[in-house]
Amino acid sequence: MQLSRIGRRPSRKRQAVDNVASVAKVWSEWQLAKRASKGVAKGTKTAGKAWVAWPPAGAFPIQAYNVRSNTNLTDTGWSLQSEDIALTGATVTVTSGGTTLAVDVAPLEGNYGGARAIRIRPDGWEPAAGQTYSVAVSGISTPIQYEMQMIDCAN
Repeated sequence: MQLSRIGRRPSRKRQAVDNVASVAKVWSEWQLAKRASKGVAKGTKTAGKAWVAWPPAGAFPIQAYNVRSNTNLTDTGWSLQSEDIALTGATVTVTSGGTTLAVDVAPLEGNYGGARAIRIRPDGWEPAAGQTYSVAVSGISTPIQYEMQMIDCAN
């Protein structure tokens, strides 16, 4: 007689498969956005975006944030890329729950998605599922603001 699996938590294998699927979907969307911002999709800039952020605005799975057991996006940094907006000298402010969080901002070489790019690395804090992070970039020709919500896809 086989016990019913109703109400049981998914196995670690099932969770791992689901996590990989989530990361693959986000990666695919990022690659499409990257190509569109470079004018590769259908030969024109079809995305209509002046900038692309990684992690992107909106809901972002914490499972994709912690890519490997020894590295995550806090180590490698978030990024902001643009073809048209000069990001040199940008001031980046990240807040969550009304608290300003420390970040380290550094320029990146362009042409890996956008001609101009910066890295935004959390300094002394780790993003957590259930939190919303507001990112504001000032000191540039076109100020940028967006929100990202870290979500837990395992629950």
